[in-house]
Amino acid sequence: SYLWSQNNAPMPADPRFTKWTTKTMQIKSLTETDAAEYACAMTTPGGPLTTRTRLIVYNSKPVILTPGPTPDDPILLP
Repeated sequence: SYLWSQNNAPMPADPRFTKWTTKTMQIKSLTETDAAEYACAMTTPGGPLTTRTRLIVYNSKPVILTPGPTPDDPILLP
């Protein structure tokens, strides 16, 4: 089973948050107020497990100051 939480609290009673009892919780019509730490608590054959992630929401498009890599750029390993 899966259960998502937002900032260590139950998910808000908001219809934009869907599937929060599955492994793929979704937020429709994302807003800046959705920026938070989200955690997914799950029951696995090996026991309970919780994973966390932080969602950052920007209200404007990012400005790219330098060009990104191209498909022909070499991959350099340390």
